[in-house]
Amino acid sequence: MKRKISLAYLMITLSIAVNAAPLLEDTVVMVVPANPRIGNEGNIRDYSHIDISGDIKRGAAEKLQKAIPEARRIASTFNFDGTPVVRVILQSPGGEVMEAMRLGEILRRNAVEVWVLPGSACNSACVFVLSGGTSRVVSLGAKIGIHRPYFIPEEFARLSYGQSQNSYRKLADLARIYLRDMGIDDLLFTEMMRVESRKMNYISQEFVEAVGLDGNDPAYQEWQRARDIQAAGKNEIESIEKYTDCVSSGEDEKKCKRFLSKR
Repeated sequence: MKRKISLAYLMITLSIAVNAAPLLEDTVVMVVPANPRIGNEGNIRDYSHIDISGDIKRGAAEKLQKAIPEARRIASTFNFDGTPVVRVILQSPGGEVMEAMRLGEILRRNAVEVWVLPGSACNSACVFVLSGGTSRVVSLGAKIGIHRPYFIPEEFARLSYGQSQNSYRKLADLARIYLRDMGIDDLLFTEMMRVESRKMNYISQEFVEAVGLDGNDPAYQEWQRARDIQAAGKNEIESIEKYTDCVSSGEDEKKCKRFLSKR
């Protein structure tokens, strides 16, 4: 039987073992409207989105929770069933893993896309935020860095050796179960634990794809596809899927347009 550890329970347990640090709100969470001059060849940044950048600090989850309704309101793209597409563009050197998991859970509950763009980095705790997206896009040229989770040194140092062992086991358990619940392969957690927290291992695009950091949540993907077929018809959706698969394979986009149904 799969063992479940609730985030609420562990937060209570960890807060007993570790004195809480003061609330910090350095993470940038900003709703960005669409470029009014966007064309057919627009960059993903030209569409409405939420920018999350900087260190992941306590208070970031509350900011994201407030930003999502505004992002829905000004959405520039929609699913066929009429639901607005909310996407996050992510760039962060890392930060507090507990807060990163809160961010990821908010993203998953709200069916948010997460993008890491070329030239951007998503390191350390940021990977837990990325994992929460229902659709995760790690572009070629983006950097994903991993190492094992850790506590804030000022907090962890106050503990006795026995307390540190107990608290770290709980943190590791929570991190592993969180990633598994987000549909990420256990291999990612295994590789994280091999890397000391003072170091960073940048993983390959092949590994990113193999563990599911670039991909879709299966349940959400099938649910949204069913809704889109109901709204637009099976032939329309299948023609768009063939076009998308064609472009993704590297085929010339003009040639791929043969798959699109004539409107």
